[in-house]
Amino acid sequence: LGLLNWAGTAAQAWGLEQTSSTRAGFLLSTINVMVPVGAALQGYRVPPATWAACALALAGVVIISEIHIPLVHLPGFGSGGTSRGMGGSVMF
Repeated sequence: LGLLNWAGTAAQAWGLEQTSSTRAGFLLSTINVMVPVGAALQGYRVPPATWAACALALAGVVIISEIHIPLVHLPGFGSGGTSRGMGGSVMF
């Protein structure tokens, strides 16, 4: 078990070195969404409230990460948007 933990941590550290900090933060934040997806793929019943929470979490991660989505424009995001987005998440 310790060897698997070491291998996972080493792979994560290597992956974080290979990408930008914004993308790394986005990828690490999506674990909250991936756990219920993995459970559903294994046949477990995931309650609708969990799916709603996953959708909200994913939307928040996308907004804070300022990932470009075609046809969606969020006023106030862009230059300096990260600080406003982070300020909004801190107030939440």
